[in-house]
Amino acid sequence: MLIRAILNQQTYSRLKNFLVQKRIFYKSQLSEVITGRALSWTSFCQSNGLRTTVAPAAWFMLLQATFPGQPIFSETSPFRSNPTPLPPTLPMDFDSSSLPSVHHSCAPLDVSITINYI
Repeated sequence: MLIRAILNQQTYSRLKNFLVQKRIFYKSQLSEVITGRALSWTSFCQSNGLRTTVAPAAWFMLLQATFPGQPIFSETSPFRSNPTPLPPTLPMDFDSSSLPSVHHSCAPLDVSITINYI
């Protein structure tokens, strides 16, 4: 979702320079892929090739506006040394026995033959 669509006019006006400078366009740029929780400033900088500095006030204002009601500080991140366990309802709960069986006419690909044609 576009950040512009999430923020009210006043907040967007206050954060516009920061958003442009850091090239932040989508909420997904601010969140952990699996959990959907807000990234820490350090994680955001690392994933965007930015020099890590002290988190600016604009970062916290942006997270509070885009993740209302969610904790936004790094101690809630699952990447800390003692993370909070993830809930069992996440997509990681996968039962491979629920997959259909392989059709009898399917055969594994012989990679050695394929490599000879490359």
